Amino acid sequence: MRQLLTNRGVTLLEVFLVVSIGVLMLVLSVYALLGFWEQRIVDAEVENALSFLSRSRVDTIASRNNAAYGVHLENDRMVLYIGPNYDPGTTTNVTVMIHPALEIVDITLFGGGSDILYKKWSGGTDQFGTFELRFRENLEVSTTVVVAGTGIAYIE
Repeated sequence: MRQLLTNRGVTLLEVFLVVSIGVLMLVLSVYALLGFWEQRIVDAEVENALSFLSRSRVDTIASRNNAAYGVHLENDRMVLYIGPNYDPGTTTNVTVMIHPALEIVDITLFGGGSDILYKKWSGGTDQFGTFELRFRENLEVSTTVVVAGTGIAYIE
């Protein structure tokens, strides 16, 4: 009788408990990695936006083609254009589509609108303000880009 009690095996309840804990840990890990992946996509696209804005500013300061350059912001793209006004039909426009999982929202530029036009020689802009790049399916994953009056763009 004593031998039966000491050689007892693993019960079904114990197996179920171990499997449940394993599944819970797996779900939490996947959720954490998903949030990291979403933020990484936003961060990469913010770097692209900052580079694009900087390119437009530098081209203006350098008087490339003796012109002022600007960036037009839309929900799913940014367009580098030769100023003073954005025209979607111009063949010299350079369009960069943002990642399909992201969107540009809350465009708040001084004077309204969605165009940032840089001034020759100084590289400053009268259309300073902010816009946000965010993940479409998770509105908590976002980054605000600031364009200062000096024309320099940075993240908030």
